[in-house]
Amino acid sequence: MKSAGTAAATVAAVLRPATPADTDAVVALAHAEEVAWFGVAESSHEEIAHYLRFSGGVESGVVVDDGRVRAFALVTSTAEGVVILDPADPAPPLTAVYAWVRENGARHLEVQPRDADRIAWLVADGWTHTRSVFDLTMPTDAPLLGTEPVWPAGVALRPYDRGPDDAAVHHLIYVEADYASVPGHHDRPLEMWQQMHTAENTRGWVVHRDGRPVGWIVGRVQDDGYGWVHQLAVATSERGAGLGRALLLHSFAGLVAEGAEHLGLTVQASNDRAIGLYRSVGLTVQKEWLVLTR
Repeated sequence: MKSAGTAAATVAAVLRPATPADTDAVVALAHAEEVAWFGVAESSHEEIAHYLRFSGGVESGVVVDDGRVRAFALVTSTAEGVVILDPADPAPPLTAVYAWVRENGARHLEVQPRDADRIAWLVADGWTHTRSVFDLTMPTDAPLLGTEPVWPAGVALRPYDRGPDDAAVHHLIYVEADYASVPGHHDRPLEMWQQMHTAENTRGWVVHRDGRPVGWIVGRVQDDGYGWVHQLAVATSERGAGLGRALLLHSFAGLVAEGAEHLGLTVQASNDRAIGLYRSVGLTVQKEWLVLTR
């Protein structure tokens, strides 16, 4: 590993601020990483570009550019360091990009367990695996998908009304459901939450009791054919009565009707209650992401 002085010189020599014109090159790097990890590029160009916009925009990061873009890094508003490298690079600029990430306030990173060389370098640099995140999936012909959801007595389900429902649903998620108490979940302000979860191509549902939202779910059919649930929240006062399970089955059935070929969601590995629910409807772990903290 290079000395601090060498690292600083390397940063000055090879990093430059990224611009929107770098988007295609950064997306190409992300596709190359997916192929190296999973054998196929799982995300479309637009899905990766949306992720980058939500994370602060390509222009909030830096690229390593010596005639071609070899790497990209940014730090999100939730202090996550995002680093995308060319997997074919025989000498990836780890010192340069991770020095910049540290200097710009990153407190955690997500990495693929398959990326053993990068993980070994990060551990030597002082990063520690503190938790994991799972992607869980299931086929669209899973037995439970043919059953009707069983709703708790006294609740009413209706489609999410984008805009008018936003403030009440946001309050449900972060106050009534105490969503951010789970390690790895973040207490997002209304505007950031809207940007992340209320796009036109998502489909959401809200459950009310006595006119008050007590349950919420949102998802969409992605370009890779997966019907993906992006967020599920149930008020703490309603837990244990089957509301989360009913919402999940209802949302999955809707995603299948819209053409989903597979179903899935992401969950913090420490969230035992949620994982128990997801396994009970047929979801199984497809992949793991390691979260490293320094």
